[in-house]
Amino acid sequence: MRGIRIGAAVALALTLALLSAAACAPSTGSRSVAVPATGSNGQVPAAFDSETLYQWSMLSALVVGLYQPTVTVGEIKQAGNTGIGTFTALDGEMIVLDDVVYQVRADGTVHQSPDASTSPFAAVTYFDNERTVEITGAPTYDALKKSLDAQIPGVNDIRVIRVPGHFNYVKTRSVPGQTEPYPPLAQVTAKQTEFEFRDVDGVLVGIWCPAWIGQINAPGYHFHFLTADKTGGGHVLDVSMGAAKAQIDITPGFNLSIPQTKEFQKVDLAGDYQKQIDAAEK
Repeated sequence: MRGIRIGAAVALALTLALLSAAACAPSTGSRSVAVPATGSNGQVPAAFDSETLYQWSMLSALVVGLYQPTVTVGEIKQAGNTGIGTFTALDGEMIVLDDVVYQVRADGTVHQSPDASTSPFAAVTYFDNERTVEITGAPTYDALKKSLDAQIPGVNDIRVIRVPGHFNYVKTRSVPGQTEPYPPLAQVTAKQTEFEFRDVDGVLVGIWCPAWIGQINAPGYHFHFLTADKTGGGHVLDVSMGAAKAQIDITPGFNLSIPQTKEFQKVDLAGDYQKQIDAAEK
């Protein structure tokens, strides 16, 4: 994985500059832009850092309908054991938990994804529970976010979050696999399948990104859900829960792998896609 070392404060500017230069790159594989962490705990493969979030592609690319494969599930599992994403052709929601990659399809079924499967977008890290935050209760999704915000200082580090526990209610969604030519994300999510879970044990797996992430990822919280029995889940739309303990991993490193597909090389991502990203997350 190729990369260059820079500080987090200039990560966004450099990444956006490289997007315009990507047309000169090869048509397959990926190119990495690395914002390195300060060190590794020595418990991960030598090519990866437990204090770094590894991401393939960006949400703005999904917004315009770039669902072509950029990474295999096997490669994702090499880079981290916890995270979220989607699958090639936008075929369902991805939850990476404890070294297993789960696929929640539009029919509500959950499958363990084989290493040969592919993804257009994913973000993972080797999870370290650096801080535990007490959630006294959250009657809504917004209340959960506010509770986490109130207890986590700092506004510029990326956080990977796991919230295991008992949930009064969880509303999720998934979308069916698309066929080429791929439609924009807004057209796909307009026909999403929604699921409701009541009185259920499970885990929220998500990422909080700071404002500087721009359109590379979604600023704020982005959670996926998986039931304890691994039979249901999806992209989280709403949550109601009692007391729980949220596990937080601060990841000061960020590594972006820029797609090298022919479709990516031709697309113009100079526009403002933030409203579409926000709409797709709801």
